[in-house]
This record gives sequence, C-alpha cells and structure tokens, in this order.
Amino acid sequence: MFLKSLSASVLSVMTTVAMAWQPAQTVDAVIGFSPGSGNEIIFRAVATEVEKNTGVRFNVVHKPGAGGVIGTEYFYKKPADGHTVLVGSMLGIYAMDPVAVPDTKNRTFTVDSFSYVLELANSSFAIIANANDPVKNARDFVDLLRSGQKVTLGSLGGSRLVQESLRDRLKYGDNVIWVQHKGPADQIADVASGNLRFSIAPSSVAVPFLEGANPRVKIVAVSTKQAESVWPTVQTLDSVLPGMVIPAEWGLLLPKGADPKVVEWYRREFTKAIKSKEVQAIYRQNFFRHSETQLDPKTWETYVKNQQIKYRPLIDRLVSEAQKQKP
Repeated sequence: MFLKSLSASVLSVMTTVAMAWQPAQTVDAVIGFSPGSGNEIIFRAVATEVEKNTGVRFNVVHKPGAGGVIGTEYFYKKPADGHTVLVGSMLGIYAMDPVAVPDTKNRTFTVDSFSYVLELANSSFAIIANANDPVKNARDFVDLLRSGQKVTLGSLGGSRLVQESLRDRLKYGDNVIWVQHKGPADQIADVASGNLRFSIAPSSVAVPFLEGANPRVKIVAVSTKQAESVWPTVQTLDSVLPGMVIPAEWGLLLPKGADPKVVEWYRREFTKAIKSKEVQAIYRQNFFRHSETQLDPKTWETYVKNQQIKYRPLIDRLVSEAQKQKP
C-alpha cells in the first residue's frame, strides 16, 4: 500500500512538471505606439514584477503608427508559442481600428484574431490644452467645439473614440480638424509647444508635462464618471454631456490559438504582479486602476466583444464616411 501511494505521488509530481509551462526565452512585448505611451508605462511596471518573480525577461518592441494598427498587425501573425505578447490599447482594437483611416487599408485582424489573457489596467482620458489656453474646463471646451471656430484636436487609437463620440453628440463640422499622431506623448508635446490646440490622451501620459513649478499644459476635462482624486476641480465630460464616459483600457493578448497552459501562465503571473503593492503604488501614481472581473480571460474576452457591438453603429458610420471620400 505504501509503495502504491508513493508511486501515485511520484506520478502526480511528474505529471505536474510535464504540464508546467514557462517562456523558454526572452518574450517580445509589442507596443503599437512610440515610447512614453500608457501601454509602455503599465507594461514596464507589471513586467518588472513578473521578471522578479519568475526570472523570465521581456523585450519591448515599439511598432508605432496608425493608432496602434501597425503594431497589432505585426503581432497577430506571430507564432502562438507564448514568446510574443501584445500590450494592446483595447478601445483601438474593438472600436477604432476597423475605421478606414490612413495606414489602415491593409488591416486584416479582428477581435477574433487573439487569445485573450487579461485587462492590464484602465484609466481616464484627459482633454489637454496649453497652459495659457483660455479654455478652463469641460464646459468651455464643449462650447468651443459647438461655436464653429477652427480647432485642432489630436487623437489616435482609443482616444479617437472620445473625439468621434463628441462629434456624434455635438454635431460639429469641419471646424474641428482631426490631427493623427504616432503616439500620445507626441501629441501632448505639440500642445505644449503651441502646434496643436487640444490633445485627447490617457491621463497618465500627461503627468510628466504637468510637473514642475510652471507646467506647460493643463487638463480641462476627463472622460470618467467621477473626477480624478488628484484633480478634484477638473470637470468630467459627463458633467456637461451626461453619459459621456469612455475609459482608456489596456490588455495583454497572445496570438490566436495559444495553448491554454500558456494563457494560464500569463494570467497567473500577471495577476499576481498587478495585485502586488509595488505595482499598485505605480498604478495610483499614474491614475491606473484594474478591474477584478477582467482578470479572467473568458470574462474579459466577452466584455471586449460586447464593447465592439456597442460601438458598431458609430464605427459603421465612420467607415461609410471614409469610403465616400475615396477617389
């Protein structure tokens, strides 16, 4: 009986070892934006903790362009062996990437082109203006867009969803000129230098531009339901346009067909890292939050696909407009 029990225990251990999976080489983490994006800030914080816990190393690969489309297109064709991940801006993937904007004519991926792991973080989008701009708050900003005055407004990827939702609500016309950039940090730098009137970008990306005694930019509105605790006087868009609540969302994705053991390794290790006190401190500093339910791959995949259905009418309109403009 003892030998049988021992044999069963040994077999159990051997089976567990055989089923275990961990990356066997450095993992490439693809980010479809230039350095300084919210994607990178989040991933480096979490990946540092995963590296400490597991010894696995990550290499950030920037593939900027077309609001994240170029990086996503590059990523999803990679082998599903667990050695390439995407740090995706989810609003871009489920809402804005289907839109026929410059550089996206050859886009071939859909929301079904991935193996879903988890949501890394969510945050507010900020409406950012030059520090000397006369617009002070969300009411001023909305009134300006309605006024017919010429306004340049920079957005890309998921932040363009905020812009297009504003256009849907306010019915503004060609007076608001959309400016597309390679990355949100580039946009905010243009606002700081006076080359762009407004930028819509994740609040975290604006933080470095707000530091110091004489900040170069200011936040005039945020896209969450409640104001950010560190900016209690900054109005929400929802306070002026009820229902205008659009969070920024980032997720960890693997190529389609990833082995469940691979998905589980990333889910387990990244969940552990996200919940660590070290990462949570960085999240608080950069206005990031995480949703407990979105740490489950199936729940999160269902959420993303439902969000695509929610925004489908808006996307269909934009695609139709783009097709009419083609020569």
